[in-house]
Amino acid sequence: MHHEPIRFGLPRPTLGSPSPVVGIDEIHRQMVEILGWISSQHTLTLSSVDRFPDVVQNDATRVRAKLETHFGTPKFGPTSNLAR
Repeated sequence: MHHEPIRFGLPRPTLGSPSPVVGIDEIHRQMVEILGWISSQHTLTLSSVDRFPDVVQNDATRVRAKLETHFGTPKFGPTSNLAR
């Protein structure tokens, strides 16, 4: 699954004005809130298995470490696209 286009936010369409970019973390928060309207039990279940906060916060670091291990050198520093 390719996630780069949504990683840094999505435009939210509005009528007659430029679309604001909404961060993926805000979209996740809203989805969890909407799920809570449908079923509070489902929200509790989701909270016990939801990896989203960890993935969003730590995946670039994990990918960089794997690449450095694979290539045997720290070629992927803070100026690379992976550090965004």
